[in-house]
Amino acid sequence: MQHILYLSAQSVIFHQLANNSVKSVGRYALNDSGLQTLRDALVMTRPESVCILADLIEEEFRLEKLPHTYGRDRNKLHARHRAKLFRGTPFRYSQVLSRSAEGRRDDIVSFSALTNRDNLEPLLALLEQTGIPLSGISALPAITPRLLTPLSATRGNVLVVTEQPDEGLRQTYVCNGQVRFSRLAPISESSPEQYCTVLDAETHKTRRYLDTLKLLPRNELLDVYAITDTRRVQSTQRYCRNEELLQIHPVSLARLAAHLGFDSCPDSRYSNLLYCYLAGKHSVDNQYAPPARLKNYNTLRTGKAMYMAAWLFAVAGSTWSGINSVDGLFIEDDTASIRAATVALEARYRQVSSDLPMQPDEARAMHEAIRIAGSLESVRTDLTGLFSRIGSAFARHPGLQMTKFNWYSANARNRQNETTPVYATTPSSPYVTATISGQLRHFDGNYRLAHATVENLIQDLKAQPGVIHVALTRTPLDTRESSEIQGELSRNTTPEEAGFDLEIVLETAHEAV
Repeated sequence: MQHILYLSAQSVIFHQLANNSVKSVGRYALNDSGLQTLRDALVMTRPESVCILADLIEEEFRLEKLPHTYGRDRNKLHARHRAKLFRGTPFRYSQVLSRSAEGRRDDIVSFSALTNRDNLEPLLALLEQTGIPLSGISALPAITPRLLTPLSATRGNVLVVTEQPDEGLRQTYVCNGQVRFSRLAPISESSPEQYCTVLDAETHKTRRYLDTLKLLPRNELLDVYAITDTRRVQSTQRYCRNEELLQIHPVSLARLAAHLGFDSCPDSRYSNLLYCYLAGKHSVDNQYAPPARLKNYNTLRTGKAMYMAAWLFAVAGSTWSGINSVDGLFIEDDTASIRAATVALEARYRQVSSDLPMQPDEARAMHEAIRIAGSLESVRTDLTGLFSRIGSAFARHPGLQMTKFNWYSANARNRQNETTPVYATTPSSPYVTATISGQLRHFDGNYRLAHATVENLIQDLKAQPGVIHVALTRTPLDTRESSEIQGELSRNTTPEEAGFDLEIVLETAHEAV
């Protein structure tokens, strides 16, 4: 059984979902007495977890263009931009809608937030007190696109209008299946005729607002789907007139719910039961709950996963034991015949092998393998001195850090360019060549200081016993003719790192530092 707390401007409704039906446990005012009554209901019901479905007027939407990024870079960029747009609330969300068709093809991102913390935080504190895990906080606009298919809304620009508890008229603009904007307008208790007047005025106001924000092209049609009860559907058909760029389609809420499988939905003007049904039937992603609020729920999911894994292992073990028992009976019957066949094959193999002539190549190959094995054994490399020398040098230069380390050992130093010397050696004292990549820990753009720091490290390495060659193969600022320098100039731009590469040759026969 699933449980949803439907949060509106003045109250919260506690819903239970089971067997394709939605039951309202109670409606509670957002004051001290109402929250205390809700606390008693939660303690008595003791749900495994709850989801908050927010229908608040203080939900803001912004469309922004950001550079196209992936993975962690995208998450960090969006988090910084969310904090910049909505500083006063932790309940923030972002979603990439599409990419620009021109220029560098930036991401078009929808940012939204619940800006009034006073509505949510008392409810979250209540869940913390009762110990009931929060599975997420979602808003009505995120569920609205699930209504497009049963509404047969095939055109690109759709405005879905529903009535909500606490006298709110929710208008959600969906473009090509994605939510671009939503607003909650006040609507008082009214007759079907008065509802038509408010519907006509609010839809035209929303149309003008979308034109102002350039979310809807001026010459494109806007289809308005007004979801309400049967009486208001009949009044809308009678009194509302369609225009060239705005067409109103009245829809019976009860018939729409039945089409979705929610047969017990009443013929009501309020759509909170339908939205709770959709939220329970289809898993809705968390939008606004910060990670710290989901800690108890994540612990619950981890425990369930571990229990399920243990159960699967137990079933698999039992099944495997049964299979092994049956297989053992068959194997025992075949053991004698397999043993006799093996003895016969071994005798035949010895007879055929004795008739084959000795090939000279086999003896030479064996001799060469023994010689190579002896050479490898004689040049066994001890890396203790290598790590000790390099680690000691870096320890004396805390401003530098190592990012990559490679090494190889040989009986002679390989020539890599015309200026690199060749070092002869003996099998008892091989040379080890190490290539190191590093960078400055805190680089402020001063390349002269970066070069000086790296040069000090090189001199320190050269002073180590056994080190016979140190070369800087990549400087903090690569000035080779074959390199390319790229970047972007701006008033506040600073480099983020200064990398360098070193090549070190040392003789491992020396003692470690």
